[in-house]
Amino acid sequence: MTVLTLLKVHSQCYTSTVSSQARNRIYGPHEVTSQTECEQACNCATGFTSDSFCSSFTPKLPARSCLAYSFDSTTLKCSLLGDTMDNICAEPVTIFLLERCATTTPEEITTPTETTTSTSLTMTTMIDPCATDTTGVCTCDANWQGANCDQTTIINRTLSTTPSCYQLPASLNTIANVTSDQTNTVEKCQAIMVADETNEFYVLSGALCYVGKVNGLTQSVDISSCSDVCLGNWREKCAGNGFGLLYHFIYTYDPNACTVTPSLCNADKNQGYCIDELAANSCVCAPGWKGANCDTSV
Repeated sequence: MTVLTLLKVHSQCYTSTVSSQARNRIYGPHEVTSQTECEQACNCATGFTSDSFCSSFTPKLPARSCLAYSFDSTTLKCSLLGDTMDNICAEPVTIFLLERCATTTPEEITTPTETTTSTSLTMTTMIDPCATDTTGVCTCDANWQGANCDQTTIINRTLSTTPSCYQLPASLNTIANVTSDQTNTVEKCQAIMVADETNEFYVLSGALCYVGKVNGLTQSVDISSCSDVCLGNWREKCAGNGFGLLYHFIYTYDPNACTVTPSLCNADKNQGYCIDELAANSCVCAPGWKGANCDTSV
């Protein structure tokens, strides 16, 4: 039998702070009944809780890391917030910033294992916000890395400034999220796109703004077909009448530093476990081993 000692997280901690740094809004503003409900919504989005309360929201809560939330006690409006946005200044506002916290009493979980000559990894970690595998280390969701799954793998995002003109297929309504604004502008549509880090394009078509990951556009046309001005700014082009201007928002990802041969941390010998980090890696050594690459017997 192998005993993994895991530090069970029983509550999330939020600290009230005044921030002048804008953040990506991943949900809202949505009307709630109380600040507690807003905080619970942030817990749901991070995967901290998955009860019937989480499924009661309309529209559905996103399965994305909620790092903070804002709550307006006058209007009872709740917004869930993600990462900070670069080079954007904002008026100071009060937000409630998520911090990792846990009970101080460890909870022992006993799991059966087969008798083997290799040594299993055992370490103290938090069940939330990361999922743990049988080695007791964090298994990160897509686009996240680090010992606590708190480092994004996205290292650069490039926004195209010169759009292409396309005839829009009816299928675009099914593969992209669309909003309508009679005062639409390039900046408004771009803001909708960057609010969700999974989006990689936006399309302007008159009052309509399409955002998503895969655009599916194939029928390009001459740029003159997209010369209609924006309803919210006549100096900008927004196309329309079945045509749209496509802007790309291309992501560059940090490669996984652990997927190399020979394996790092002597993972193939069960002496350690490789943790992928930003432009680097670190090792968690199994009992009986130490060193930067878990190659020294204790």
